[in-house]
Amino acid sequence: GDISSSGGGIVGQFAAAAAGSELTLIGCSSHGTIGGSSGGIVGSFSGINNGNITCISCWSTGDISDYAGSGGITGSGVVNATIQNCYSTGVISGERAGGIVGDGADNVIVSNSYSTGNITGFSSGGIVGAYGNNVTIMNCYSTGHVIDVTYPGSNHSNGAICGFHNAVNNISIAHCYSCGMVDNNGYF
Repeated sequence: GDISSSGGGIVGQFAAAAAGSELTLIGCSSHGTIGGSSGGIVGSFSGINNGNITCISCWSTGDISDYAGSGGITGSGVVNATIQNCYSTGVISGERAGGIVGDGADNVIVSNSYSTGNITGFSSGGIVGAYGNNVTIMNCYSTGHVIDVTYPGSNHSNGAICGFHNAVNNISIAHCYSCGMVDNNGYF
């Protein structure tokens, strides 16, 4: 079924938000349409305050739309997360979106994962949206187009794998590829 803004296909926002809390999801999937600032599996701001999120072999096929920071697996502001063998195939729209992880990721590892849906909105990435810190992306790929349709004529730094903003720190990308078009309204 459909899920509103800031939610998640399996768990909502602020999951595992208490210090020392753990959330592990294995083999979970979501297929409904999800609102903005949301995740296909895990909602926004999960893992904050030193909790931990682990998603293994999870997938989302529904479209995620409206506003900002959405991700195919986790929504915006997710902290201390490990995402392995996951994928997203839905269309994702909204600024700073990511095919797997939305914007504002902190201490996140994404490995052996992929996204195939088109992503529209500025500062978006095929795997991870903008504003990330201490993010590692390994053995991942994106095949959808990453397109800025929000502000024609402006360069908002979309990326085939990771969106960019000057607040991004310590991003490591290894053994990844993309075959989708990246369009920053004329700035490629």
